[in-house]
Parts: sequence; C-alpha cells; structure tokens
Amino acid sequence: MGNEYIIVTCKKCGKKYKVKAPDTPKRYRCSNCGQIISVEPRTGNFHKTKSDSLVFPDKKFYEIVIQEIKKGKIKRELRSNALAEAPRDKERAKSLYIKWRIQQLKEEVAAKPLYVSVSKQKFFLFSLLTSNFYEFYWFYKNWELIKKRTGRKISPFWRTWFSPFFCLDLFMTVKESAEGHDVPTKIHPGWLALVYFILFVAYILLRSTALCPPYFLIFVWLLMFLPLFSILSLMERINLKIAPHVYGNDYDILDVITIILGGTIFWLLSILSA
Repeated sequence: MGNEYIIVTCKKCGKKYKVKAPDTPKRYRCSNCGQIISVEPRTGNFHKTKSDSLVFPDKKFYEIVIQEIKKGKIKRELRSNALAEAPRDKERAKSLYIKWRIQQLKEEVAAKPLYVSVSKQKFFLFSLLTSNFYEFYWFYKNWELIKKRTGRKISPFWRTWFSPFFCLDLFMTVKESAEGHDVPTKIHPGWLALVYFILFVAYILLRSTALCPPYFLIFVWLLMFLPLFSILSLMERINLKIAPHVYGNDYDILDVITIILGGTIFWLLSILSA
C-alpha cells in the first residue's frame, strides 16, 4: 500500500479522519464520540492498465454495481473515499468506487452466519411440536458451529446433553460475538443462564410429581423460553449484519413436514393421554 492514505468517516458523529490505507482490517476509535471505526484493506483481483483505468474481471458483480449506480443506490462512505482518492478525476473516482463495491459484494457472499438462529415463533412452534427436542437440536447445532469456527476442543453432544450447565458459556460467546461486530446489546449472560437453569430444573422436578397442576407446569415451561428468546434475538441481529444475503426465517419443505408430523403426533398423544 505504501504511503497511501484514505478518508474514513465516523458513522455516529460524522467526523472524518485521514488514515493510512491498511493491508489488513484495522479498527480505530473516534476521538469525538468513542465510536469504533472499521477500516477494510483494499484488495482484490484488479489491476491498472496503462491508461490508469481499472479492469473488472467479475462481470456478474460489475453488472450488479452498475445497476445500483443507475438506481441511485450509492454507498456514501465508499463514494467519499473514492472522491478523496481522486478529487480531480471523476472517472478515476468512479472506477475506484466500482472496484471497492465489487470487493464488498464478494466479501458479503463469502460470509456465513455465525449462529443457527430462527424466529421466536418458529422456535416456539417447533419446540412444542417436537416435545422440546428442537430446543436441544438448536443447542447442538450452535455448539457445532462454534467448534468449527473457533477450533475449541469441545463436545457439542455433551454440551447439549448438559445444556443447563453449559448455556452460560454459549450465552457469553454470543455476547462476545455481538461486541466484536459492533452489534449493540444489553443482555446479561449470567442472569439469563441462571434463570434458564432454575426454570429447567423446576420443570423437571414438577413434571416428575403427580401433585403439580398441569396449568402450572405449562406456565413454567413457557417461562423457560424467555431467556432463550433474548439470545435468539441477539443471534438474529448478528447474522443479519454478518451475512444478510443468506439469513432467513422462511419455512422450507422440511419445516412443513415437521409441523405436520409433529402436530399430528402431539394431538394424538394428547387425545390418548386424556
């Protein structure tokens, strides 16, 4: 990169800074408001010709960016950086903008969600229709993702089996991910884990006794979802920021089959038990 400098803007207060173009991702703190400013390196499969214009090998991405420009969907920060880089050459600035925007799109496509997150409604419905089996499946898949991403020597199976004891570690990991990607959150993993543990144990004990009224057992079971819903919401916001192009809560064919089979079995068991 040499002594190349770029202009970065604080998204919170709008203050501009001139910083050296990094070879690796860098983070700066705004001296005015304290906001973290992330600066990405300018890399990619591009090169300059003799006329100093840029060659774009990614035809599909190039067409997408051109359509964005025609529709007026301009990324303001990228445009500011391009104009700062070539203040007297509009064509050069436009070429730089297209180059950096293509790189952004490629990074977005390569990104993957950090967690297995679904909507609260879907989580509740599947837990109900599978007699809470889906809840354990959700724990397992998230531990599996964490193990692959971090390389930690953990057992997703045993951490799922003893989920009331390991939920604190999961909740703390999710909060750390949020802080690392500038996703605002006010959750307290310790309190959420404690509430989930107490409600889980209470539900197991109440279910094992015949003296507990059914409506009270159902009430405790419903309360168990509250701490999980807080984590689900945070996971959703993290995934939306990291990989919005692949994140979704739509119901696919497997979901429909689960709802039909699970619902049928649930109601049959309810009728037989009555």
